[in-house]
Amino acid sequence: MTRVRVSLRLPGDRVGRDSDVPIETFGVVVWSHRGDDGTYDTGVFFPELDEDCAALLLAYVLSAE
Repeated sequence: MTRVRVSLRLPGDRVGRDSDVPIETFGVVVWSHRGDDGTYDTGVFFPELDEDCAALLLAYVLSAE
């Protein structure tokens, strides 16, 4: 439940924009697991994310399918 500042730069071609899109917001770490290779997988909840940023983030995640 640690509050973190998150800075992302979403690639424009994956979110339907002409150029990359910066997003800066705050989030709350809700889970984190250390992998065997020493890296971490972390789940972050974004309680302050506005609708436009949420739509961009969703477009980015869905573009990976």
